Amino acid sequence: MSRKLSEFLSRVTDRIMTVGNYDYCPWANKYVYWLKQPIGWFVLAAIASAVIGLFAVPQGWFVCGVVSLVTALGVAWPWLAMRGLTAEIEFERHRCHEQDSIQVTLVVTNRWPWAVWGLLVERGFFESAGEVQSETATTALASVSGWSKTQFTFEYVPPRRGVYPLEPPLLGTGFPFGLWQAHQPIVLNEQLIVWPRCVDLKSLPLLLGERLSAVGAFVDRAGSDGDILSARNYREGDSLRRIHWAQTARQDRLIVCERQTASRQRIVVTLDPWAFSDQTPKERELLDWGLRTVASLCQEFHGHACDLSCELNDERQSVPAAHGSIQQINDRLARFAPLSASQKESITLTTGERAQMTLFVTTVAGWERLSESSLLSEFASFHVIVLDQRSSLQNNEETPAYDLDRTGTSLSTDRSTKAWMWFDVSENTSQQLRHQWERQCHDNWSTN
Repeated sequence: MSRKLSEFLSRVTDRIMTVGNYDYCPWANKYVYWLKQPIGWFVLAAIASAVIGLFAVPQGWFVCGVVSLVTALGVAWPWLAMRGLTAEIEFERHRCHEQDSIQVTLVVTNRWPWAVWGLLVERGFFESAGEVQSETATTALASVSGWSKTQFTFEYVPPRRGVYPLEPPLLGTGFPFGLWQAHQPIVLNEQLIVWPRCVDLKSLPLLLGERLSAVGAFVDRAGSDGDILSARNYREGDSLRRIHWAQTARQDRLIVCERQTASRQRIVVTLDPWAFSDQTPKERELLDWGLRTVASLCQEFHGHACDLSCELNDERQSVPAAHGSIQQINDRLARFAPLSASQKESITLTTGERAQMTLFVTTVAGWERLSESSLLSEFASFHVIVLDQRSSLQNNEETPAYDLDRTGTSLSTDRSTKAWMWFDVSENTSQQLRHQWERQCHDNWSTN
């Protein structure tokens, strides 16, 4: 009962907020938006006082003069102050993850003999609802002394993956009255690349590699590395270092140890090119968690020297075992932008040909589309990871058709009715991803 009441009150509140914030006269915006700035009201006050002085009492002219003087000073002083300033921004390092604290150094040079007060660093560091908030200040500076070069250091926590600043930052001031902001571009030496936040995964599915390699995961095949598998008779060409001396003494003939060999598994991690967009805050949250999931999987497979490929927007990129390759794929994830609707029409789904495992990260809508295709039944190596939002289920009284295996106990053994992993991005997403991954890896080892 309380849940229904809270949902009802929430809907009523949303409706009231919608009505109160609705733009009833969009045609008039260009005529009245200037009143949002303080200087607009001062201009209006000057005009009103001038009209009073012209048609009513002469004291109106005095008020008009005072208001005009304050307005002129409030515009001229910031403009003049910014003409003598230059600024540069440098980052402590050029790459980091989401929510990491990064040190930013701002160097401001003042060529005027007097101090400049009330400086703000604006634009390029914060965003909301897909639009950059130019009025949001990254940091504020009390003052910069005259004829000086001053260095300021502040901490910045990137809220989301991307390349920062999102747009050229500005150094601004509205001192002394705050009627009008004057700005000066800030010189940016190098951008900050923010990678998606990774979830640490500790396991790996049991996959027998098809490519023998000098590096990779050890498999139970005859080789020269890894753990000892068995013992056998000496064959010409075997290394003397592999001789098992105890068994040789017992058998009175040369016995050597048979060890494992290293192999590389073929893995393809794909982000559904149809399912994700960033038009609304909810879609943006799904996209971010999709990229975090892809980054976490790539990091785990790359750490185990798998033959890894990552597919984004229908473009597949191999990830070699070298350390710099995972950095390249993270840079690509940081810069990722969803395709437009017209671009998505030309995409054809691939299943990771010759791959031992294809992990396909998608949403509920993408899962519904896949359930109608034959991919799940035809390709046993094709595994789907579904990202869901609890809000998508709140408006449905019945469990939707795709929701047959949310907890891992399926009502049917047909793979076409089950997603490999399914988690809710609205709460404890990292814990859900880690828990379900560990469970799938455990089940995989148990059945093989």
